[in-house]
Amino acid sequence: MIKRVFLDTGALFAAILAPESGARVLLRMGEAGLISLWIGRTTLREADWTLRRKAPETRLDLARLLEAADAQIAPQPDVAALARAAPPQADARTRYILAEALAAEADYFVTLTPQRYRQGPDESTLPLRLGTPTEFLQALRAELGQGELLRSE
Repeated sequence: MIKRVFLDTGALFAAILAPESGARVLLRMGEAGLISLWIGRTTLREADWTLRRKAPETRLDLARLLEAADAQIAPQPDVAALARAAPPQADARTRYILAEALAAEADYFVTLTPQRYRQGPDESTLPLRLGTPTEFLQALRAELGQGELLRSE
C-alpha cells in the first residue's frame, strides 16, 4: 500500500510551476492527509538554489505548498541506504537522492526522470517503486481499484 511518497527536485518544480500537473495533485493529496510527502535535504537545497536564480518570486510559493502539504524532511541516509543506492554507473548526486528516499522509508519515489534512477540497482531489489507523477497516480488508482487502500490494517 502506498503511504509515503518521496519527491525529487523535478517533481517539486512541476508542482510549483504547473498548478494543473500531476505533481501538484500529489501536494494536494498530502494536504488532505491521503499520503505522507517526503523530500530530502539535497532536493530542498537544489530547488531553493535553482528558484533563487531562475524564479525567485516562487520561493515563497514552494515554502507555502510544502507546509500546506505537511511535507517531511527525510533523515540523513545511513551507510546501508547509501550502499543500496550505489550503482556504479550513476552519479553521486543521483545515488544520494535515492538514498534519501530509502532513509525516508518511502513506498514510492516520484521523479520526472525515472530513467536516471533506474540505471542503478535492479528496481526489484529496492523497497520502493519509482516513476513519474502520472505513473504514481496510475499505481494509486490501481490500488484503489483493488480495494487495497480501503482495507484497515
